[in-house]
Amino acid sequence: MRTVYKDAEVHQGTPKRTIGGFTKTTSNINPRTEIGGAKSNISQKAISKGEASKFKTTPKGMWQFRLIGVLLFIFSALLTISLISYTPKDEINSQIGMSDIWGIITGNSSVYAKIGMISNWLGVAGAILSNFLFTYTLGFVIILLPAILTLWGLDLFKSYSISERTIKLTIIYFVFGLMFSATFGTFSLFGWFPDLSRQWYGAVGEFTARLTNNLIGKIAGLSLYLAAMILTIVITFKIALKDALKEAGVFFSPVSSKLKPVFGKVTDTVSSELDKFAYKTVEQSEKLNIENLVPFGKNTQYHSSNPQNVSPALGITNDEERIIPSEPDEPVRIIRRNLGIDVNKFHNSSNEDLNISLKTQISNFSNIQSYISNSEKVENKINRDNEVNIITNYKPISHDIKSEQSVNELLEKLKSDLVAKHILIDEETPANEKPLTIEVNELPVETKVEIDFHNPLSTSIHDEKIKYKKPSLDFLDEEEEITKVNDEELKINAKILQEKLETFKIFIQNLSVTPGPVVTMYEFVPAPGIKISKIESYADDIAMALKARGIRVLAPIPGKGTVGIEIPNHKPSLVRLGSVIRSNKFQQSDFKLPIALGKTISGEVYMTDLTRMPHLLIAGSTGSGKSVGINSIITSLIYKLHPKDLKFVIIDPKKVELRQYSALKNHFLAISPDINEPIITSSEDAVIALKAICAEMDLRYDILAEVGQRNIFEYNRKVAEGKIKTEDGKVYREMPFIVLIIDELADLMLTSAKEVESPIIRLAQLARAVGIHLVLATQRPSVDVITGIIKANFPARISYLVASRVDSRTILDDGGAEQLLGNGDMLFLPSGSPKPIRIQNAFISTEEVERICESLEKQKGYSQPYMLPSLVDKGIRADKLSKEDCDPLFEEAARLVIRHQQGSISMLQRRLKIGFARAGKIIDELEVMGVVGPSDGSKARSVIMDSESELEAVL
Repeated sequence: MRTVYKDAEVHQGTPKRTIGGFTKTTSNINPRTEIGGAKSNISQKAISKGEASKFKTTPKGMWQFRLIGVLLFIFSALLTISLISYTPKDEINSQIGMSDIWGIITGNSSVYAKIGMISNWLGVAGAILSNFLFTYTLGFVIILLPAILTLWGLDLFKSYSISERTIKLTIIYFVFGLMFSATFGTFSLFGWFPDLSRQWYGAVGEFTARLTNNLIGKIAGLSLYLAAMILTIVITFKIALKDALKEAGVFFSPVSSKLKPVFGKVTDTVSSELDKFAYKTVEQSEKLNIENLVPFGKNTQYHSSNPQNVSPALGITNDEERIIPSEPDEPVRIIRRNLGIDVNKFHNSSNEDLNISLKTQISNFSNIQSYISNSEKVENKINRDNEVNIITNYKPISHDIKSEQSVNELLEKLKSDLVAKHILIDEETPANEKPLTIEVNELPVETKVEIDFHNPLSTSIHDEKIKYKKPSLDFLDEEEEITKVNDEELKINAKILQEKLETFKIFIQNLSVTPGPVVTMYEFVPAPGIKISKIESYADDIAMALKARGIRVLAPIPGKGTVGIEIPNHKPSLVRLGSVIRSNKFQQSDFKLPIALGKTISGEVYMTDLTRMPHLLIAGSTGSGKSVGINSIITSLIYKLHPKDLKFVIIDPKKVELRQYSALKNHFLAISPDINEPIITSSEDAVIALKAICAEMDLRYDILAEVGQRNIFEYNRKVAEGKIKTEDGKVYREMPFIVLIIDELADLMLTSAKEVESPIIRLAQLARAVGIHLVLATQRPSVDVITGIIKANFPARISYLVASRVDSRTILDDGGAEQLLGNGDMLFLPSGSPKPIRIQNAFISTEEVERICESLEKQKGYSQPYMLPSLVDKGIRADKLSKEDCDPLFEEAARLVIRHQQGSISMLQRRLKIGFARAGKIIDELEVMGVVGPSDGSKARSVIMDSESELEAVL
C-alpha cells in the first residue's frame, strides 16, 4: 500500500479523502506511475517545506526527553567539578556514618571540623562521588564520563532519542576504559614498575588484571590489553594500518639515516675480513697443484680439492666452529659458536656445550676428479640459540692430480686439520671399503647444584623483593605555630619564685630561664650553705605560690651545678610528630631503630635508638598519652626502615588501640602460624606469640653459632658483603629486627601471669643480640605487674602521669611522675642515666595513623607475612600421630571423654587414677587427634567427637 498526495488528481476505484487541500489516495501502484500518457515520479519532494510542516505532529513526552537532557547537562557539569577537584586526602574525611549525619543535623562542632577539611569543590557529596568513581570503578579514565553523559543529554534534547553515533562512542569509551584500567592494573603487578595508586586503574582494573594474571600470566595479559587498546583507537579514528606504518617510517627515518653509516662501517669491515680469508684459502689451494676434480656422489655434502679449502666449507675456521647436521638430502643447518679458547684447554672448558655431528661420505678415492661442487642451497634463519643457516655456493677449482700419492697427502692433510679442530675420525674400516664418517663427540653437560632451602630463615618471603615507598610526610599534619612564652610572664614567675624561696631563707643567685613548648625551666645557683634536700621539700609551697600544678624540682640538675624548677606554661604548645619526623636530626640520624619521642623543655627534638636501650618499659594512667606514645614509636620506625629490615609483633588486649596496624600485615608484621589474627588480642594467643618469639630467638642463636658471629649487626653486615660461606646447601640471609609491643601488660599478667612472665623474662635477657626488642606498656605500674625480674631487664623506662608517688618509684625508682601534666608530658629514663629527662611526647592523631596505614596497604607487599616458628611439634602432628605414639591409656581415656562428653583433666585423674601431668599430656594428645577442642581457661574442654565410631575411624 502506498500513500500519494496529489493536488487535483483522483484515482478511480481507489479510496480517497482530502486533507488540508491535498487528496490522500491509497493505492498499490508503483512509485513511478504513468498518468495521462506521461511518466510522473510520485515523491515527497513534490511537497514544499511549508506544506510538509503541516503534517509534523509533536511527539508525546517531548518535554520529558528534554528534561532528562537538561538534567544530564547539569549532572555532567557537577560531575566534572567533582572529578577535577578530587584529592586522595578527602577519602578519610569523607567517610561519614549515621552518627556523623546526626552530628551535621544537630550542629556538632567536631563533625563540622571534619567536613571543613574536605577540599573538594562539591563538599562531602563531591568527595564521596569522586572517590568512588576513581577508586572503585575504572580509575582515572572515568574523567571522560561527563563527556559521554553530555552527548546523551544533547541527543535527548534535540532529537528525543539516542543516536547511533552516541551509542557507538559510549561502547568504545567503556571498552577503551576497561582496557586502560586493566593495562595499568597489570603494570601494578610488576615489581619493577613504579608503584601506582589505585586511582590509576580502580577496582575494575585490579580485578581484571588479577583475573588475567591467574589465567594467562602478566606478560600475555599486558600484551592482550595493549593490543585491544590500539585496536580500539584504530577503529575509532578509522586509521589505515598501511598509512600508519608509512607515517612511522617517516618519523623514524632521521634515526635510521644516522645509524646507517655505523652499520655500513661494520658491514664493510666484516666483508673485508671475509675477502682476505677467501684469498688466503685459494692461495693455499693453488700450492697443492690439484686439478680436474669432479663430484663423486649424490649425497656428497662438500667437495674440495684440498684440505685447506674443505675446512671453510665445513664451517671450521680458526676463530669459530660450525655445527652441521648430517642429513644428506636436507638443507645444511649451521650453528655458530664462538670458542676463542686454547686447544690444550679444550677439555677443561665447561662454559660451551658443543654438539657437533659431521658425516662426510667419500667413495672410490682412485677416481676422484673434483672435490668441490656447488653446495645445496640452505635457507637463512636465525633463532634464539644463535643458530644460523647460510646459503653457500662454492665454485669448483681445477687442479692436476699427478699421482695417487698426492691424494694420500691430501687425506693426511685433511685428517691433521680436523684433529687440530678436536674432531675425532672413526677409522675402524679402510677408507676404500666404506665411506669416511666424521663424528664429533658431545661434551658432558655440567649439572647445576641444587640448593636445599631447609633453613627456617630461608623461606620464600626472604627471596621476594618489593619496591617499597616510604609514607609521604604529607600524611602527618603540620605543626601549629608555637606560642611563645610572654616575657612578662617569665619575669612574674621568676619574681614570685625568688620571693617564695626567700621566705624559707633560700636565696637565689644567677637565675636563668629556658622556655619550652609546655614547661619552662628556671635554673639558679643557691647561696652557700643551703641544703639541696631542703629545696626539694618546698615543691608544694612553690606550686601554691605560682598557682600551678606539675611543678618538678631537680636538685641538682645532672651535669650542672644548678638547681632547676620546671614550671608549666599558661598556654602550652602542641608538639606534633610531623615536626619531629621532618627535622634534620631525624632524617639524618644513623640509628638502627630510631625512635622520635618528642621535644625537651628547651624545644629540641629528642630521639633515641631502641637497639641501645635495648628494651623499653612504659607506664601511665588512662588518658596520659601512653597509646599516643606507642603510635609515635611505631610511626617513627615505619618512616625510617624498610619492611625487609623491621617486623612488629603487636599484642593489644584492648582490641581497639592498635587495630589499624593490621593493614601492615604483608609489610611490617610478623605473625605466628598458630594464630589467625595479625593483631593479637586474647591472652591465649599472646602466650602462643611469646613462645613463638622465644623459638625465633633460639633459632637465630643457632644460626649465629653456626657462622661464628656474636650479634645481628655483624651477621647482617657479613651476609650483605657475602663473607659467610654456605655449606651443605644452606643459604644465610639477613635477619630483620623484631619489635614486640604489648599495649597492656597488666591484663596479661592478671589472666596468665606464669605463662606470660617466663617468656618475657627470657626475651629481655637474651633477645638483644639477635635483634628482638620489647616495648611493654601498662596502666598499673605495681609490683605484681612489673615484677623485680622484669624491671631489672628493662633499664630504659618511660613514665607518663601516674596516680601516686609509689607508682612513680616503681617505674622510675624516683618520684616526679605523679606531678606531670598529662597529655603527653612524660619522664624518660635512658639506659644508664641517673635522672629522668622531661619530654613532651609528640602527638599523632588516629586519622594520621590511618592515612599512613592505608597508604602502605595500597602498596604491593610480600606474598605473606613474616612467619614465626610454629609451636606445633612436627613429631606429633595429627597426620603422623599413631596409637603407638600415644599414652597406653589414650584409647581408654578417649572413649571415656566421648562417653561423658567432658574433656576434663580432673575427670581423667579420678577415673584412670593417674597424676595431673599424665592426664594433661593425654588431653593434649586428644586435642591433636581432634577428640577435644582447645583450652578455654579453667573450663573443661569441648568434646568434638559425638560417638565412638568416629574415634574408631581415627584410630
